[in-house]
Amino acid sequence: MRFVVILLVLLMSGFVFAQDKIEIEKRVKEEDIPESAVEDLADILEPDHKVKWYYQADGSKKVYEAKFNFNSKDFSVEFDTSGLIYNVEIEIELESLSPIFRLKLDKRLNRLFDDYNIRKIQIEYLGEEDDLFEIISEDEIDDELNVYYEIEVNAKSSKKRALYELIFNDKAKLISKRKIKLKSTDILDY
Repeated sequence: MRFVVILLVLLMSGFVFAQDKIEIEKRVKEEDIPESAVEDLADILEPDHKVKWYYQADGSKKVYEAKFNFNSKDFSVEFDTSGLIYNVEIEIELESLSPIFRLKLDKRLNRLFDDYNIRKIQIEYLGEEDDLFEIISEDEIDDELNVYYEIEVNAKSSKKRALYELIFNDKAKLISKRKIKLKSTDILDY
């Protein structure tokens, strides 16, 4: 039985690493968003605060995403299709990571790729609804939250250059690696 469990874990982790990320993201109007998501953000932000809303589909995951700048931070807040908060992501600079984390990250990236350039780093928080909203409203990070780092790299491997999304846990352990498939109509930034 133990062998079967280990085999399943290995097969599932290989599957995660082998997937391509084919994300569709399109801008949507606020009136297309579940009312609870809009109201929850309105409770935190000023009434005239600029929020850009997107619909995002990546395989079976379908979410609404609010992108905005608040307290000099670029936020990306995902809500499920019923309006419940899913996660909070904050764009950060490489220099804001601890030296130990950066060293582990550099070693891992050098093993994965012949050459790489980090394009974007987001710290992602998952957890209870109240704790997630406190990240925005009070700039407070609860110890109970799950923390991940989503790192987008332009990298060369086997003489081929591609864009990758890498997910690391808070100990700099690689959780997933996916090649990003881009369509020119799907490239949107805030």
